[in-house]
Amino acid sequence: MYFIFGEIVISLVLPGIIVLILAMVPLMNHGIKHQSSARGNKQLISGFLFLILFVGANLLILFMNSEILSPLKITSYDASAVDTLLFVVFVVVAAASVYFIFSSESWASKLIFIVLLIYSAGRLIYPFDFLNGVSEFIVQYFMFIGLIIIIIAQYLRAKGSNTSES
Repeated sequence: MYFIFGEIVISLVLPGIIVLILAMVPLMNHGIKHQSSARGNKQLISGFLFLILFVGANLLILFMNSEILSPLKITSYDASAVDTLLFVVFVVVAAASVYFIFSSESWASKLIFIVLLIYSAGRLIYPFDFLNGVSEFIVQYFMFIGLIIIIIAQYLRAKGSNTSES
């Protein structure tokens, strides 16, 4: 839908969508457990609730730009299909970075994903008139600083593993 209209919208509806998605996960897990244990009667209820939440989240996403939900719009940015695709890529990179920050064991890996998260966040807010100086600094200079930090962290990690082996 956003590829067709060429507009990226940030709205107060997004936290509601996240809550609906997070509410879907236990219902999905509950339905899978009941399906594997062959208790079909409670699976039907959790399946219907899952579908209602799924349809509700998708309708909010589709109609986020409608006149009814327009008072909840924070900002929007007219973009080409390529800019919209780039925005989606950085949303995925930011989400994956958050996941890997919490699931990584080594501090060097966490540092790499923190740098990616900061850069992705800067790229996401750069098109909007929000924290102009910060987002401009992140987009222009932080990746170079981040690359230096990543290289030093990897060097120290490799040096630490070599000393522990000997």
